[in-house]
Amino acid sequence: MTDINVSFGGQTILVSYGENTALARNFATAAQNSSEDAQEAAGQAQAAALNVKEGMAFAASASQTAATGYFYSNAAPSVLTAGANFRYKLLAVSPGDFVRYSTWISGIQANAVQFMDDDENIVGDVIGVGATGNDVAYSGIAIAPAGATQVVVNGRNGKACVLESLASGNLGDSLAFTDGSVEALREWFTPDVTLIPGYYSNSGGTSGGTLVSSSSYAGIRFPVRPGMVVRISGVARATATSLITLFDRDGAYLRSDSATAGTGASVVFTDYEFTVPAFCYELAIISYISAGTASAEVFDMSPSIPSDVQTALAAIKGWEEAAATLDAGNYYNSTGGYATSSLLGNKVFQIPASATHFRCVTTTRGAVCPMAVAFAEDPNFGAGSASFIAPAINVNGTANEVEWTRSNSKTAIPAGAAYIAIVGLSADTIELDFLVPNEMLGEDMSQAKQDIVSLQENGSSRLAGKVVLWSGTSIPAGSGANNYPDKIAAQSGCTMHNQALGQSPYRGGVSSNVDGAIIVGSISGTTLTVDELQTGMIEVGMDVYGPNIGTPTTIIAGSGSSWTVADSQTSASEEIFLGDDPWGLTGLDWERTVKSLTHSAWFKTNELVAKWETKYRDLLSEASAGSKPATLSASDIATIEGAAYENLLLPYIDGTMASADLLVIDWGYNDSAQGGHAAELIAEPTTSAFDRTTAIGALRWLIREVWKANDALRIALNGHYTDQYRPYIVQLQQAMADEYLFPLHALWEKTGWSQITMQTNGYWNEGTGLWVASGGPLQTITRRERFLLDGLHPHKDLSGYATDLIANLVVSWLSEVAGL
Repeated sequence: MTDINVSFGGQTILVSYGENTALARNFATAAQNSSEDAQEAAGQAQAAALNVKEGMAFAASASQTAATGYFYSNAAPSVLTAGANFRYKLLAVSPGDFVRYSTWISGIQANAVQFMDDDENIVGDVIGVGATGNDVAYSGIAIAPAGATQVVVNGRNGKACVLESLASGNLGDSLAFTDGSVEALREWFTPDVTLIPGYYSNSGGTSGGTLVSSSSYAGIRFPVRPGMVVRISGVARATATSLITLFDRDGAYLRSDSATAGTGASVVFTDYEFTVPAFCYELAIISYISAGTASAEVFDMSPSIPSDVQTALAAIKGWEEAAATLDAGNYYNSTGGYATSSLLGNKVFQIPASATHFRCVTTTRGAVCPMAVAFAEDPNFGAGSASFIAPAINVNGTANEVEWTRSNSKTAIPAGAAYIAIVGLSADTIELDFLVPNEMLGEDMSQAKQDIVSLQENGSSRLAGKVVLWSGTSIPAGSGANNYPDKIAAQSGCTMHNQALGQSPYRGGVSSNVDGAIIVGSISGTTLTVDELQTGMIEVGMDVYGPNIGTPTTIIAGSGSSWTVADSQTSASEEIFLGDDPWGLTGLDWERTVKSLTHSAWFKTNELVAKWETKYRDLLSEASAGSKPATLSASDIATIEGAAYENLLLPYIDGTMASADLLVIDWGYNDSAQGGHAAELIAEPTTSAFDRTTAIGALRWLIREVWKANDALRIALNGHYTDQYRPYIVQLQQAMADEYLFPLHALWEKTGWSQITMQTNGYWNEGTGLWVASGGPLQTITRRERFLLDGLHPHKDLSGYATDLIANLVVSWLSEVAGL
């Protein structure tokens, strides 16, 4: 087993998952990618998957379809067939996907599980070939074979028909709590049950799970969840019965427990411990009552904990100062009477309903002068003195002055008291505090209560139900399902929009290359007014073009913020480009450059695309010979235009799509690559703070645009996975987090992917995308190279380990800092 420590609600939680998970996925990947050994590897993957039940997290997909009264036949091709006693569940899959199933089937026309292609031809081996006779149960894990696009599980009405897909990497079905204070929350307790009088549960044949009337039996039924431990007592008797009957999430019959099956004679079970298996969410314990009644206890988070927390909350108090007006020259004496004295005075306070004690600051003097007097009603300057509650509190009894302070005056509020009068020398201070529930602690404890209830139910994250927008490079973009943002979503229950784009920088160019300028400005007649100079410098002779420029023109005179252009026109304030290369694109790698996030949609369409063959193809360079196209394809154009901020991110920010609750910026590598991975990356822009030809200026511009569209959107930064290789990336992230006070996840402190070297006979098999533990020549590599096949991309490890690790490290931090 492998363990991961996760922080949840201030507690440390140990998540355990099985080593067989990675093994099975390795085999499955090899089966897809190695044509030479595909058949053998596929068989190994299938075998390994069957041993991985506790090492993988499965969940029912919201995208699956289901219907009753039909099944998919085992004909070629399969046909959706009417059958009153049948039902099915259908899910789209890809080759190599894991699915988990549990169902009952009978009849020669139906299989329990079958994979199909788009034309509903059966692909690969089927599971549970239908036969005549009684229903037969099938349960397990299967891997989608090559050519499969969908999987169907056929079932019988009234019985379990479950189809689940792999939810998240290598995480197990359940959490093992190791922190002592969390473990202390678990205890044996009796669950709330529904009584089942006068019935037994049939354990076999077509009628399995059916409640059969019999006065000799009675039992209980109650909710459980997989992994829960239950302690059961009762008596099994008839061979057609079982003491324990299992039901799925929908209340359909799953199976009967064979270990507690009847034998024909009474078999007594006392405190029999039973671990609830996968798919099971209800148990029925039905006993032969003449020999013993059914009972059960479960070991879990006690259901009383929320009310216990509320009780504890009620006991948490804080002192709060009260205010009242001084009634100088009058006081309430030791019998509650209202009297006159030139030296004394009093303040009357209404007692809060939740207060338990009071304390005061005052000075008393005189034989009948008390510190405090309690009343059941408002004493109202003596008119209500009859409601006096005897005795008076701390009567002086002497001519000496007695000082009462917050440390020596604490007193329990008398029973029935609604008002309290504090008496003292009117020339001195008279103050009072009540001991009441502390509101701040109350809010904290209320949140703790919610966290505990959530932990009781499913350990869900505070991200559950939230919408997260993820922006960045190919590092978070990943490949298919092998990306850590989607794995974070599977663990936390959030909706993830992973809009990271491979090869995409934020910056639009490099400032040292700029030949021209980018401004925000307007034209009226022949006057160009500059509202903001973002990049470069303005000179006479420069061409003028942009989204609001009706007639491309040229600067012929001017300075500062006012210039003259050759062609008269009217242009509202907007982004305007000046000169031959205002972005500083000359010599930059074309594939990165055209995917810049901060190039406007107008610039991408009207410049990069429209003038590719006449200008930008020659202006830009290529990382490898022949990679730069002579003519842009439709796919190239869609990629270039889709990379603009307005198209890639804005729809998830401005409400066009479901607006994000949190934007995670996971960027820096490609911006670093554009500038040569050097100190230039963290250099402060010189022209404008929002100069998009610099990494810092580009991010500032992006944040400004994001908050224009949605000023409530919360932003967090996910740090690079190492600060030893190209360290300027982490320095850039830290600088921006400090400037904006954004939460920054120091991922580089947790992965262990350092530049420390090691010697190993292991090696990366680039054909399968898997690390081979031995058999290669002895080589010296860094720890980063050990876990990243190409030294850069986590998703290149097709076992999923690298993306699983990042997801596991990020998810708890993200839930904590999201503040949602």
